Amino acid sequence: MLNKKIEGSRLVYYELHQGSVDLMMDFCGYEKCSPKYGFVPAIRDNYVLHYIEEGKGQFIYNGKTYHLQAGDLFLLKENELLYYEADINEPWSYYWLGLSGTKVADYFKLSTLMQEGYAIAKDFEATQLIGETIKFIVTQNITKDYYSIETLQILSKIYEVLYLIAHQFPLKEASKQKSTHQLYFEARTIMDKQYGNETLNVNYIAELLGVNRSYLSTIFKEHEQMTPKDYLTKVRMNRAKQLLESSDLTVKIVALSVGYTDPLYFSKSFKKYYGYNPSEVEKVTQNTEI
Repeated sequence: MLNKKIEGSRLVYYELHQGSVDLMMDFCGYEKCSPKYGFVPAIRDNYVLHYIEEGKGQFIYNGKTYHLQAGDLFLLKENELLYYEADINEPWSYYWLGLSGTKVADYFKLSTLMQEGYAIAKDFEATQLIGETIKFIVTQNITKDYYSIETLQILSKIYEVLYLIAHQFPLKEASKQKSTHQLYFEARTIMDKQYGNETLNVNYIAELLGVNRSYLSTIFKEHEQMTPKDYLTKVRMNRAKQLLESSDLTVKIVALSVGYTDPLYFSKSFKKYYGYNPSEVEKVTQNTEI
């Protein structure tokens, strides 16, 4: 849904929040920059992908300066300080997509863009399809205010962009490193989908994936910054709180729904996680909203 729209000969900015928990487009836009125009370094809570349509500029990442031009890409990453500036003689113009979601980082990790922060095209044609797809997304969101079928089309185009980037700029690391990411991804998917299974635990997941529990925990923590056990608890507690807030289900039913056979143990775990009992959820929520 449209929140803010600014249009002019040099700048188009479109703010919206469309997508799913996995992948969300927060905003998109286009800008034809003036010479030496730079963006003040700031911490972001999403990933902002830029495609340079024409001109040149500098991208500063990890203390190094990279000179980019038409056809190249650069990525402003979540929770990182970066700076970029248009060339004084041939200032660039670019399109951008602001993306967030639980899996957006995983998708970017399939390419060198996540590690390096930028991607230099071998030639302009090499990334032209990526640019055309991003331009289509921005144009559609500028000219339409929509839901349903059009939204699905835009989401499919975002996935297409991510695929094209991974295909055009694949990771150079050995396949072993790719397999560790796949292992983490599969483990997390199992927990996201099977949290209601009372027998689901780290041993079960490790056995299901054919790896050692300790190895799985190490790999998972490298990607998620928490152990698989803590992640499973997080998924179960978040879902339990959601059910308690949005339904009239009893604590016992909620406990069973998120994989706890003992309601008392569930209540103790819930209080340890949130600081209040499951029966107090409605009261706490109401006080927060006041």
